[in-house]
Amino acid sequence: MMTLRGWAALALATLSLFLAACSGGSDDGAATPPAPLEPRSGGIAVVGSITAPENLNPYLGMSTIESGVQRRLFPALAYRDPSRPDGHRPGLAESWSFSEDRLTCTFKLADARWSDGKPITASDVRFTWQTQISAELRWPSAGSKELIRDVEVVDPRTVVFHYEKQSPYQLEDTVDGMILPEHVFGAVPLAEWREHDWNNPPVSGGPYLLEEFRAADSVRLVRNPDYFGPPAYLDEILLRIVPLQSNLIAQLRAGEMHYADGISARSAQPLYRDDRLQVVEFDSAGFEFIAWNNRRAPMNDRRFRQAMTMAINREALVEEILFDKGSVTGGPFRQGTWEQDSDLEPWPYDPDQAGRLLDELGWTRPADGGTRRKDGKPLTLEILVQSGNERREAVLIAAQAQLARVGIEIGITSLEFGTIRSRVGQGDYDGLIQSWTFTTGKVDIEALFASHRPGEMNIVGYDSQVMNDLLDRAYGSETREQAKPLLDEIQQLLHRDQPYSFLYRVGRIGVVQERIHDVAGFDAADPLGPLDRAWLE
Repeated sequence: MMTLRGWAALALATLSLFLAACSGGSDDGAATPPAPLEPRSGGIAVVGSITAPENLNPYLGMSTIESGVQRRLFPALAYRDPSRPDGHRPGLAESWSFSEDRLTCTFKLADARWSDGKPITASDVRFTWQTQISAELRWPSAGSKELIRDVEVVDPRTVVFHYEKQSPYQLEDTVDGMILPEHVFGAVPLAEWREHDWNNPPVSGGPYLLEEFRAADSVRLVRNPDYFGPPAYLDEILLRIVPLQSNLIAQLRAGEMHYADGISARSAQPLYRDDRLQVVEFDSAGFEFIAWNNRRAPMNDRRFRQAMTMAINREALVEEILFDKGSVTGGPFRQGTWEQDSDLEPWPYDPDQAGRLLDELGWTRPADGGTRRKDGKPLTLEILVQSGNERREAVLIAAQAQLARVGIEIGITSLEFGTIRSRVGQGDYDGLIQSWTFTTGKVDIEALFASHRPGEMNIVGYDSQVMNDLLDRAYGSETREQAKPLLDEIQQLLHRDQPYSFLYRVGRIGVVQERIHDVAGFDAADPLGPLDRAWLE
C-alpha cells in the first residue's frame, strides 16, 4: 500500500488484550476475575507485511510500510492525535505556541540525542525544512511548506517558524515530515540522494534502531536505549515480508507471528473463530481507487474515464468482497469532514450510460456483444495490482466481469510493489488499483492532482490549469471559511474529470496473537504504530 502526507481526520480504535486465565473462587462461591497482567519489557514481536520496504529515507519512500519503519527511526515535531484540542500530541517538540497573529510558531524541543550521541537540535529542524522545500529533492508534499517563510534557530532547543500568512492547515503543514540528522544526511549532496543507499542509516532518533535490513525479506529493529520519549517495552520488532496473504495468515494461526494488519475481510472471517487471535476492525483515512493513465489513449478522455466508473458496480464490491466493511466514495475527502462537499454524489452504477459514452467515443460493439472496437482495434486494457493483495485482486476480478458486460476487455497483471512503482513512474500502464492513506489529518490533493509542481504522487499525469489555479487559491487561503468553496469546486472538477475511478473507503482489519498485549492506537497510515506500547508475556 502506498502512502501520502497530508489528510482527512483519522479515528483511532484502542485494543487492550489480556491473557485469559482460570479464575479462583471466593469464600461465597462467586467467581473472582483475574488480575490484569503488568507490562513487562523484553521479547521480539514478529510483524507480517505483504509489502517490502524499499527505501528508509523519509523523503524518498512511498509505501505505508516504509513510513511505519521510518517513524520508528526518525522523530517528528508532533504527531496526529484527534483526541487533543489542536489534534496533535508532542513528539520531538515538548510544546509549541502560535503568536496572536499566527505568523510565528515557537517550538520547544525535548532534550534528545541521536543514537551516535550527538544532540537533536533546532539546526536539524531547519535543515529538514530546507530539504523539504528543495527543488532538487522534489518531495511530493513540498507544497505543505509553501507558506513557511523561514525557520529560525533561536538556541539548540528553540526553533521558530515564520509564516507568510496563516492557513487552515497551519499546524498540520508545519509538523508534516520527519526530522533528519543534519550531520548525516547533510553529508550526502541532494543530487545523489536517489542513488544513495539509505537502508542502513547509521543513526536513529526514534524509539528503535535499525539492526538489519534484508531486501524483500525482513527488517529488524531493536529498542533505542537513548530515546527521549517513553521507552518501548519490546526489545525488538522483526518485520517479516510474506508476499502472499494466505501464508501470512497461516503464520499468524501457527503462532509464528504476533501481529499483522491490512487483512482482507474475506480472509479474516475464519479468524474471528480462532481463540488464539483477536481480530480488530478499525477505520481508515484513505481511499481505494483505480488510477487511469491520463496521458495514454483512450484514458486521456474524461468521457472514457466516466464510462469506466459507471460500468463498475462499486456497491456490489463493498457488499460482496469487503463484507460491507467499507463505503462507496466519490472523491478523496472523508464523509463528515469540513472539507467534503456533502452535496456531491458518487457516479451511479449505470452500464447503459457507460455504453452510450463509449459509442459516442467511437468504441462500437459488434452485434454478437463481444469486445468493442475502434478503427479495427479492440478495447483491451491492462490493470496492475500488487501481488498478494487478495482484496484488490478480488475487486479486479469482479470489475473485469462487470466491464466485460459493456464490451471492455480487462487484463489483470499482478506484480510486486517495486515493479509497479517502476512501471508507473515510466507511464507504462493503463490502469492501477491502489490506495492513498494520510498521516497528518490533511488530504494533500495538491500533491495528487497538481501538474504545475514537481513530485511523484500525480501518478496519472492529470493536467488541468483550472485545477492548478483552484489548488493555489484553496491552499493559499487563510481560513477554512475561505478555503471551503474552493475545495468544493475542486471536488466537482475531480468528479467531472474522473482521473481516478474512486471506489470505496475500506475499514482495515488487524489481527493480534494472544501473547501480545496492549496493542493500541490502530492507525492505517502507520502499521507499526500499534506496537509502540505493546508488550509480550
